[in-house]
Amino acid sequence: MKQTGLVHSLRRGRLGAALPVRAQDAPPAPAPDRQSVRQNLSTLRLLRLTEALELTEVQTAKIFPFLTRVEKDKLSIQKACPKT
Repeated sequence: MKQTGLVHSLRRGRLGAALPVRAQDAPPAPAPDRQSVRQNLSTLRLLRLTEALELTEVQTAKIFPFLTRVEKDKLSIQKACPKT
């Protein structure tokens, strides 16, 4: 039975150098905690909102604390609601 070139090379060990070699696997990156991810998403959402409204820095400085408080209130309401 005639072997194909790839199978023949693999059986004879000739293709070993052509195959990718992986070093030891790097340790997995620690998963970010939910609170920091939620905070980052909230900040990103608020930044996009201020950009979409084309607010100045002064306007953004005035509205940002209010929007942050609203986001925190929304989170507490979401936590209080039962999951369906």
